[in-house]
Amino acid sequence: MMFCLILVILGCHPERNKPVQFSNYQFATTDASALFFKNVRQSDYDFQEMKTAKLKLYRLKDWSLDTSDLRLVIVHNWYEDQAYVMIEFGEMLREDLPLQIVTSDSTRSDTLLFDGASKENHYEVSSSLYNAILSSGAISIIGSDGISLGPINRRNFRRTMFDFYRLTEVR
Repeated sequence: MMFCLILVILGCHPERNKPVQFSNYQFATTDASALFFKNVRQSDYDFQEMKTAKLKLYRLKDWSLDTSDLRLVIVHNWYEDQAYVMIEFGEMLREDLPLQIVTSDSTRSDTLLFDGASKENHYEVSSSLYNAILSSGAISIIGSDGISLGPINRRNFRRTMFDFYRLTEVR
C-alpha cells in the first residue's frame, strides 16, 4: 500500500532536475496552467498589473534587487494567452548592456550575448542559466564586477523558472 502511495506522489510531480531543451520557444499558456499558477503559485509572488498593456507581472517575494544583481520576472500576457520570462538587473549591470554570459559544467560550455531586446533573448539566456544551475555549473557574466549567483539566488532563479515552465507547460 505504501509503495503505491509513493508511486502516485512521485508520478504527479514533474521532473525538477531535468534540463530544459529550449530550441523551440514556448510562450503559450492554457486556461488550466494559468489557473494552477493563480491558485497555487501566485501567493509566493508580488503581483503588479498593467491594465492598459493587459499584462500581469510576478516577482518572487523572497528575491529583491537589493540582495541580488539580477532577478527574474514572469510576465503573463493574459489577453494573448502567453507568458514570458524577463531578466531584471540591478543598477550597475543595466549600464553594461549588452552582457556576455558564460555557463559551463563538466560536459560543455556556452557563451550567450544578452541584450534584452527580445522575449526570445530573455528566454534563451534564462533557460541556459537554469540548465547551468541544475547541473551545478559555473556562471560568469563578462564585463561586470563581482556578479555571482549564490545559493539563495540560484534557488530563487530555479523556483521562478520552474514556475514559468509550468505556466507555459514546458514542464
